[in-house]
Amino acid sequence: MNLNPDPYEMIKNGKKTIELRLYDEKRRKIRPSDEIVFTNAATGETLRTRVFKLHCFNSFGELYQTLPLFQCGYTEEDIAQAQPSDMEQYYSVDDQAKYGVVGIELFLQKQTTDETFVLLCRKAKQAGRHIVVNYETQGRHMKKNK
Repeated sequence: MNLNPDPYEMIKNGKKTIELRLYDEKRRKIRPSDEIVFTNAATGETLRTRVFKLHCFNSFGELYQTLPLFQCGYTEEDIAQAQPSDMEQYYSVDDQAKYGVVGIELFLQKQTTDETFVLLCRKAKQAGRHIVVNYETQGRHMKKNK
C-alpha cells in the first residue's frame, strides 16, 4: 500500500498503529496476521507490517467515535481539529456509504524472518514447548506445555 511520507514515518516510528482505508474489495481480503508492505510514495522505501486486527465501520464518523485517533495518525497539534470529513480528500462520501471503512491495526515486523520464526516454532514443539506471541509488545517467549 502506498503512503504519503508523513504517515509512512509515523508507522515506521510506531506512532501510528492504525491505517484508515475504504473497506473495498481489496481490503476485504485482508485478515489478521497478513503481511502488509507499505511504500513511501516519495522515496520508494518499504516497510513490512503485520495485521493485528481489523476494525470495520459503516462510516468514518463511527470510526472516529470509536478508535483512538492518536493511533490513527493524529498528533497533539491536530487532534482538536480531527473530523471524519478529513478522510473525504481520499474517499468520496458515496464510496464510504457503498463499501464502509476499516481501521487496520498493525504492528511492525521484527527483524526475525518468517522462516526463522517457523523453525523456532518447530524446535519449540519438539522440545515440548510452544511460542506465545504478544502482539502488544511484539515480543516472543517460550512457555512450557502442560
